[in-house]
Amino acid sequence: MIQKPQDILLKTNYHEISLLPGKPIYEYELEIQNSTPELIQAALKAHKTILLEMLRNYMSIDNKIYSPKIIDGIEKGQSKILGIDEINQEAQHIVSIKLIGRLSENHISKNQIIARLIKQVVRNQFQMVSIGKIGSKLFWNQRAIKQKENNLEIWPGVECIYQASNIQNFKPKLIIDCAFRILRYRSVLEELNLQKQNIDILIGQIVMTTYNKKFYQISGIDVQMNPKSTFLNENGEANTFENYYKTKYNQNINSNQPLLKAIVRGRRDQNEKEIFLIPSLCQMTGLTDEMRNDFIAMKKISEITKPSADVRMRTAQDFIKQLQDTKIINKKDNSQKELLNEWGLEIKKDCVQIQAYKLDPGNMLMGGELRLNLGDSKTNLDRQTQTQMYQTPTQKLLLGIIYNVNSGVSAMNSFIQNFDLARQEFQFDVFLQPLVIKMYQDREEELERLLQGLKAEADSMNNKINFLLFLLPGQKKKARLYKACKRISMAKFGCASQVIIEKTLKNNTRSIVNKILIQLNAKIGGTPWALDGIPSIFTNQPTMICGVDIFQKTGRKSQLAFCSTINRYFSRYYSQVVTSGEFCQHLQQCLKAALIAFKQELQIYPKNVIIYRDGVSDGQQKTVLGTELPQYKQALKELELNDISLTLVICNKRVSAKFYTGGQGRAENPPPGTVIDNKNITNEDSMKFYLISQLSRQGTVTPTLYKVLYSDLPGIEQMIKIMTFKLCWLFYNFTGSIKIPAPVRYAHCLCNFIGDNYDDKDKIKFLPQQDLILKKVLPLSEYEQCYQEIKIIGRGQFGIVYLIQEKSTLKEFAAKKINGECSNTELDILLKLKHPNIINVYECFKDQKSIIIIMDYCQKGDLWNIIQYRILEGKNRGYTQKVIEQWLVQLLMGLACIHENNVIHRDLKSSNILIKEDGQLKIADFGVAKILSEDKMAKTITGSPFYLSPEISQGQDYTYSSDIWSLGCILFEMCTLKRAFDGDQFDQVLDKIQQRKLQQEILIQDQIDPTLSDKRTYTSELVNLIQSLLNVDPSKRPTAKELLRSSYIAKIMLQSFEKKSVKQKDIQKIGQVTMMQKKAHEKYQKQMSYVKQLLGNSQDSINAQSQVCDTMFTKKQTSI
Repeated sequence: MIQKPQDILLKTNYHEISLLPGKPIYEYELEIQNSTPELIQAALKAHKTILLEMLRNYMSIDNKIYSPKIIDGIEKGQSKILGIDEINQEAQHIVSIKLIGRLSENHISKNQIIARLIKQVVRNQFQMVSIGKIGSKLFWNQRAIKQKENNLEIWPGVECIYQASNIQNFKPKLIIDCAFRILRYRSVLEELNLQKQNIDILIGQIVMTTYNKKFYQISGIDVQMNPKSTFLNENGEANTFENYYKTKYNQNINSNQPLLKAIVRGRRDQNEKEIFLIPSLCQMTGLTDEMRNDFIAMKKISEITKPSADVRMRTAQDFIKQLQDTKIINKKDNSQKELLNEWGLEIKKDCVQIQAYKLDPGNMLMGGELRLNLGDSKTNLDRQTQTQMYQTPTQKLLLGIIYNVNSGVSAMNSFIQNFDLARQEFQFDVFLQPLVIKMYQDREEELERLLQGLKAEADSMNNKINFLLFLLPGQKKKARLYKACKRISMAKFGCASQVIIEKTLKNNTRSIVNKILIQLNAKIGGTPWALDGIPSIFTNQPTMICGVDIFQKTGRKSQLAFCSTINRYFSRYYSQVVTSGEFCQHLQQCLKAALIAFKQELQIYPKNVIIYRDGVSDGQQKTVLGTELPQYKQALKELELNDISLTLVICNKRVSAKFYTGGQGRAENPPPGTVIDNKNITNEDSMKFYLISQLSRQGTVTPTLYKVLYSDLPGIEQMIKIMTFKLCWLFYNFTGSIKIPAPVRYAHCLCNFIGDNYDDKDKIKFLPQQDLILKKVLPLSEYEQCYQEIKIIGRGQFGIVYLIQEKSTLKEFAAKKINGECSNTELDILLKLKHPNIINVYECFKDQKSIIIIMDYCQKGDLWNIIQYRILEGKNRGYTQKVIEQWLVQLLMGLACIHENNVIHRDLKSSNILIKEDGQLKIADFGVAKILSEDKMAKTITGSPFYLSPEISQGQDYTYSSDIWSLGCILFEMCTLKRAFDGDQFDQVLDKIQQRKLQQEILIQDQIDPTLSDKRTYTSELVNLIQSLLNVDPSKRPTAKELLRSSYIAKIMLQSFEKKSVKQKDIQKIGQVTMMQKKAHEKYQKQMSYVKQLLGNSQDSINAQSQVCDTMFTKKQTSI
């Protein structure tokens, strides 16, 4: 049972700033005849000296003067002459300063005064090194902590951020937190010498110039320049870099080195300019990958860089005292003034304490109805999740394992042993006997050759590799073949993969293998665990959660990742990546594709869409609202989805706020689920909240900031907070809650993976060039010249389908874009099959990564959606027998053609039956179809679970009869508007299929009085035919050819022939018939020999089938 939120008291790293009541601030203004803002600014500059004498401290804001001192001798409303300004030779103006009065407690300018004072006093921390915009980070370089064993030193410091108050009753605050800067004992020149073959790796790195301790980001390396190169100084004089550094900094420079480029801004943050740095005078900062992979080194570094809450609070108090005691020195007369004390500004040393609350995490749902209480401190997820997972794929999958025989034999043996034990403990019986390949050379060419052999071995078994597991030497994500493994898995096999580094299996092997098994289940479409307690508004209606993140790195192309859920447990995803460009322009297409994928999977569009947008700061929120939100709304508009509720939530991980448990005890990290939406912290923004979702046992936990930027659902804020926390538990690479919701984390991983590993140099060709030429596949440029894409209308297992329009004729077609090697098989089959009841291919195009197939556009959509619309319209009775018989004949003729060409469709279902405007049926989506040689049988488990034949569901060999079973399921849906076999879980569906437990029986006319039933009844001929198709024994099912020869089907075709006789000349009169349809009809007439072979030599039968095909091209409408 979900508990109510629990109130908790928290300490923060917020410190209030106030102006002491006993230290008033006075407001003045300059009086000049015919005053203008330009004149005021000129007068302030001209009379600066006398103003300092009168006021000692002052500042100008919006042409007003503010000071803690009152000018002697004047009262409110009175003025004092400062002097006479000569504007030009003809006019002189008296400049006076007038006392307006004392600032009120809530005067609007007080925030600006405090902000300027803080900025000025922070800027004068000369004993510290300043980094970041307006010195937001300050470091004590004199307190450097040296770690010679790690060849580095750590500078302690603070991050200091001023937060104004937008609320009348709350004071402005200073956010103070610990900060650290790591410097390596290595110059950039030394690093360049080490990275001679890959110097671009330094682009984007932060370096420090040793002569003035300033930090820069490297934007490029100019190998054409060296220290002897010249530049123009501010006076326009030429000078060499070598001479400049010798003169100004007394530095002797080796001239044999390139120059580094960096971009800097002007003092007022206006114009950018490029500067050049000397590598030997720049020191490297940050950690290397080698250091990050060194557990001992990282532990020592973390002891310093991850201080406890007490240390952070003490550091903040010490820094506040340092600021309060800061004395500003006047360089002209060496006079000193304590700026904050003179203005009466006080920074409270005691931190702000607030009320927050903790959400109940609920229960983690595992297989076998096991529930793990996430709120119980005794729950050990690492141990207790080593059990049957919540949901695993129902098909038997083939696993390929590749390991290095020279270095990985021991790791391989250990893995296999523990993998088998883990599968038993997890009851994970998904994989067939794995295919294991030995690799003798750590080279990409060798890997490609071996994987090609692995693919051939799977093909010889009439199977397909469903998952690849690589055991490689090297470091995490830095293994030599890591990129190649991922590329080949996606491009050549179209499957997920897992790369395991050999040395990770040396210790705690069983624990690591358990986690690998969980990840593996998630990657193949399973659900390792689910959660209860998700708000009912998101569980009672179909809900899609999206995560959006952008990868940006100097020297690499930017990448946008869009990951969206496609199941009710929020555990399976449809992922998209967009490379470079204006990303906001692509968000519309991303959301449309995500919605279509959701519908493709669940046969319904979502009612709620929640989009988490990562990496948006306060200053970027208006941009997101102005550019990205309209794109999302346009996507819904184009799909005519007016009833979907859209919610946009921004997510920001990089925040400076810290929270600790309050009260008198020791400050600790708050528990996971802590929500901070206190007005004193969020500035009374009810849409903004901090969430601490992760458990941190070392250092101080960092919260994540969220804001509901837009929502169609009123009062949704609390539900979003709960949902956000729940989603943090659904990242299957970790058995616990993480810092951000799983969709955002997956998007982050995806865009970083693509951004770090792939670029334009990767040329992946899915079809050999000679095959493209033989098949007359045209270049992509011609596709763009001939057709205009209108919208996405569907999604197959391996590609996206677009509605397109031919530019010259304005005719509409469908274009299927297929990525990967799967396009080869599907294109081969589609070009091979020519029949009016099979989707027709008109043209093909190619680019480097995909095949585009131009096909029939079926205006009425697919049969599954038509059935669903019928139910929504309140028509709960099945279709009439006449309509079903018309469809049955067309499906049989199309299926007979498919089987005659030695092809098994393997995914025949109502959503793959498309219907044109005139009622003509087209069998589509051959993405998993297979060509069989003579006397061969297929073995791979594939297809939609509700239509699987008993032999496929039991993992047995199968042939064309499996398509006949699927046809029976489709006919059952036509009669009852229900699936033949249904269930809440796939295991239930498979049990019903194997036992042939239909949802209901189809009523026969002569066995029941139709007036006594609200269900439609059918003749015994049709019912008996359906029952013969759904025979559990595949050998007893009739073939499509046998059915077409049957007296029942022959009678249907003869009735159609007698009712409507269409002559060849009549076709010319039909204005709506396209030339392509006429050509297809003419081509079919030439295939009458095939019809003779199919039906025998009965002229009546031949005429009947010809007539059925003829009527497909008339304007006759079929009522559906």
